[in-house]
Amino acid sequence: MIKFASIKTKVIFGFTLFTLGVLIVYGVAIFNITSQTLNEQLTPDSIERLIGADRLQSWLQSPQSRGPQAVAQLTNMIKQEQEQIFLRQLFWVTLPLIALAGAGGYLVAMRFTSPLIALTKQVSAYNLANLNEELTIVDDTEEFHNLTNKFNELRERILESFDQQERFIQDASHELRTPIAAIKANLQVLETVKNPTKAQLQEVLDVVNGQIEHLNSMAQSLLEMKSSKVKQLELIDISELTNEVVESFVPLASEDNISIKCDIKDGIEFKIDNDDFIKIMTNLVENAIKYSKKNEHSVIQVYLWKPRGYSFRLSVIDNGVGIAREDLGNIFDRFFRGENYDKAEGSGLGLSIVKKIINSYGGDVKVKSRLGKGSEFMVWVR
Repeated sequence: MIKFASIKTKVIFGFTLFTLGVLIVYGVAIFNITSQTLNEQLTPDSIERLIGADRLQSWLQSPQSRGPQAVAQLTNMIKQEQEQIFLRQLFWVTLPLIALAGAGGYLVAMRFTSPLIALTKQVSAYNLANLNEELTIVDDTEEFHNLTNKFNELRERILESFDQQERFIQDASHELRTPIAAIKANLQVLETVKNPTKAQLQEVLDVVNGQIEHLNSMAQSLLEMKSSKVKQLELIDISELTNEVVESFVPLASEDNISIKCDIKDGIEFKIDNDDFIKIMTNLVENAIKYSKKNEHSVIQVYLWKPRGYSFRLSVIDNGVGIAREDLGNIFDRFFRGENYDKAEGSGLGLSIVKKIINSYGGDVKVKSRLGKGSEFMVWVR
């Protein structure tokens, strides 16, 4: 059986072969009709059959049959009858050939569209229960291979999206239970005390307020993770914006005797939503402050430059507590908080937000860290 590289080649070959077959049959039929009609031996019986006995008898009895043009008139009568017979036979041959061509065209079309129909049935049968089953290739042509592979890739992305959504719900539920359990436990303890002192009440109130702040921060971060806000992309001076964000954190860093040093190249522009860049900078600098060693003259370094082949590169370095090697692979996961990260407040979503934003612009973010020595977060867009 012949195999074709593409549907186009297959269709052209099939219809060419079919048309050629119809033309051959039609040509043979015309040849036979012509041969029978024009090459028939003329005898008195055949002439009578062609013209008709009554018409021939009438002509023989007329004066024209005895005139000088009698042979020419008879020849003309025979020719006219032969032409009429030829046309009638041609009609009765053409009619079934038209029907045959229509039926054959339909069968050829069904032969070529049957893989598409089979593919459509497979796709229509998909639901959440069988989405993990791969779409099978129903035809060897290149187009069907590509279509099937692209659908399977899309199916994999949908499955991955479902898995991420399920993990997100599970993680969010787990993270929400922790502060709620802390609030509940403190209130239950308070119920067991008959006459709580003002200090005891204040202690419980501080815990409840702290957990509520944690819940509020987490809710805000979740909204940012799932935000569908239309981005206002504009060419902005990210050098100037980086300086502004860093300056806003200097007072907070100073409270813990942490200094921030910058090496920000001037005039770097990038087309980005203003709020997105602020979120990237805010999360990275805030994290650096949060996990720096307090009151030990810690230093945070912020670098922004534009090397060849990049739209920009950003680096935020601290000499804080660092990240354990086993945690580095999960540091950008939602709600992930490593051993040292558990000691600081936060929702565990900041770095996930940074990665999501920078990925949406075709960039990436990586981290290098040594436990007890500090971390460097590197952001870039080519």
